[in-house]
Amino acid sequence: MNYFNRPAKEQIKFIAVFCFCFSALCCIAFGVSAFKGNVEFLLLVIAAIWYQVGASLIKKKGWAWHACLALVGITCISSLNSVFNTIVLPAFNEDVTGVGYGRWIALMLLLISGILIKSLIGKPVRDEFKTNT
Repeated sequence: MNYFNRPAKEQIKFIAVFCFCFSALCCIAFGVSAFKGNVEFLLLVIAAIWYQVGASLIKKKGWAWHACLALVGITCISSLNSVFNTIVLPAFNEDVTGVGYGRWIALMLLLISGILIKSLIGKPVRDEFKTNT
């Protein structure tokens, strides 16, 4: 069964799981980071925002759709930038080298965030949030 043919409720749960995983990733980065000062605080704020958006998606709050679309859109654009800098640019310029596993993580995030944007903009999910605002 195609992911986009699933009911809106299942698509919303998948998007919320992505938000929760991204929040956990920020918390893990906070735990293992060697950042100083405000960067650690910023990681916790980002984790809290992703978690709150995921929880509000499950509760079908109207603002959560807009916030999730913005957050996933930012993730998609930043992943596209990373893919360009770590995969496309090194292929055409021998002076630029890639960054190991980071290029594949960026490619995976680009694909997943693209799927999530298509899912969020899709009629079933959008209608689910229009009727529950």
